[in-house]
Amino acid sequence: MRKIIHLILAIIIPAMLSAQWEYIYSPPISYLLNNAKFFSEDTGVLLADNGFVEITHDGGLSWFTIEPPFQTAEMQDFFMFDTETYIAQSYFSNLMVTFTGGTFWDYASVDFTVPDATDFLNLELGFSGTFGIENSNFGKAIFKMEGIGPYAPAEQVYFTDVPGFFDHILCLNEQVVLATFELSDNNPIFPNYTGILLRSEDQGNTWDQMLQLPQDKQFQKLDVSLDGNCIYAQAGDGMVYYSTDEGLSWEEQEMPDYLLTLDLLTLESAYGVIVTSGFGSFVDTFNLAYTNDAWQTWSSQYKVPFPVYIMERYNKVQMVSETTGYWACNNELFKTTNGGFVSVPEIPVTGLPDLKIMPNPASSHIKIEIPNGIHQGNVVVYNNLGAKVFGHNVGNTDDFLNINTSTWPAGLYQVSILSKRGKVASGKVVINNPDK
Repeated sequence: MRKIIHLILAIIIPAMLSAQWEYIYSPPISYLLNNAKFFSEDTGVLLADNGFVEITHDGGLSWFTIEPPFQTAEMQDFFMFDTETYIAQSYFSNLMVTFTGGTFWDYASVDFTVPDATDFLNLELGFSGTFGIENSNFGKAIFKMEGIGPYAPAEQVYFTDVPGFFDHILCLNEQVVLATFELSDNNPIFPNYTGILLRSEDQGNTWDQMLQLPQDKQFQKLDVSLDGNCIYAQAGDGMVYYSTDEGLSWEEQEMPDYLLTLDLLTLESAYGVIVTSGFGSFVDTFNLAYTNDAWQTWSSQYKVPFPVYIMERYNKVQMVSETTGYWACNNELFKTTNGGFVSVPEIPVTGLPDLKIMPNPASSHIKIEIPNGIHQGNVVVYNNLGAKVFGHNVGNTDDFLNINTSTWPAGLYQVSILSKRGKVASGKVVINNPDK
């Protein structure tokens, strides 16, 4: 069911913000966040590059660093079962487990390597999407873990030799598990990806495809609402798909343009982070917005301006209860203890069109589609430290721009097109060059 969205953001009075969302912490300047994840109102973890892991047990008042499984790992995901038992997932490395609070790490399983996505229901049941082999064919697989290591056995329960990768897995309960897989069109130079959603109701023994996104659109998030009554999948086509029957049937809902991330509280209410453009000022804004009318109208609860040449590494909002929530934005962490709600006047919002960048993720080359109406502009690319790594002028005869990225280090890059009036389009691309 597709609905029309009326997007409205609020003018914020600074004095009204202090009691709603407050800045509480930033990791050291040499680290850039990959994930901020909270397991309760008081307990959470911050993950960053170079093996950075910090944990809080007092709601962010204090943080302590634990020894990572790999000193140079780009930490991706983290699962905490008690004060001493953790599982850590990092890019381009194996799933690691510790029973000693991080003083010693070992492999969670030797049956699979370098997982794309992982989720655990508890210590006794987890699933991981990764590289697999079946009948001498290489491809992607889902492994089921019953109990965790070190060296715990894992069973391959799903296999496909279609090119692509898993980006989300969700263990809903003891029987139902969902996974999103991004299908590649197998273009050897500029592959595009289209997301599908898979579901199993027998602990992974059989799988059914429940959703397929429009061509070249990928899933951005797969999660459960705070009240536990709804599964939702945020997609890159400006849509959210939701289910209230454990994923058996799905409806669709149109979302605001330029919505970076979504945290669904109920079928009526949600938080989201929306980007608005400063145009000629060269300063854009992250708007932490709230809706409580079935996602039809959104009001801004907090605003964070950022220069166009500074690329946000990570942006996520997570409410862990009706009153307590956390927002990681631009390497800073904000918190609310009263729901973050504030009544404010509303105004229309304008945003920036997204650049089409192919492939994404990429390795050796990217191809950027120049939007219609760009007569003169400059394509610039910034790395995750905000340093400019590429610049090129485009004119009214250019439809595409090809860029050689084979020497770029692995990471997230911000791509913008600048004209004399300011930034007119932007996008992000992930470069996977693990050897650089």
